[in-house]
Amino acid sequence: MSSIRSGRQQVARHVRVLFSSTLKQPATMQDLSKYSLAKLRALEEQVNDALKTHHFLSISKAREQILHIARNAGLSEKQVLAIKAPASGKPAATAVSYTNPDDPAQQWSGRGRQPAWVKAWLAAGKSLEDIKTSG
Repeated sequence: MSSIRSGRQQVARHVRVLFSSTLKQPATMQDLSKYSLAKLRALEEQVNDALKTHHFLSISKAREQILHIARNAGLSEKQVLAIKAPASGKPAATAVSYTNPDDPAQQWSGRGRQPAWVKAWLAAGKSLEDIKTSG
């Protein structure tokens, strides 16, 4: 476990060195307007590298914090990594319950507000049972 930690620390240290050496003083907007396209592309690459590095460092730091909390709670790294995330709270798509006989592309699940075509259908004295889809 300590060899994993020391390996991570070495990677983080190496990334910090790269991060500090690739990032130069930020330019003002006026300075950027004078840059050639090639220089702007090079600057874009530096910014992208800096963003990737910053992202990596923040994820590494968060991971270490999580593992520290887990160890204090008596959990091993394997136990923490074996924990599955809960299922998404997003509800499954609702099946179509009613279809407009005049335009099959118009459908309604039977939930929420009635579409105009359903209101017109009911106003004409017809039943929802007549347009209910089979299934």
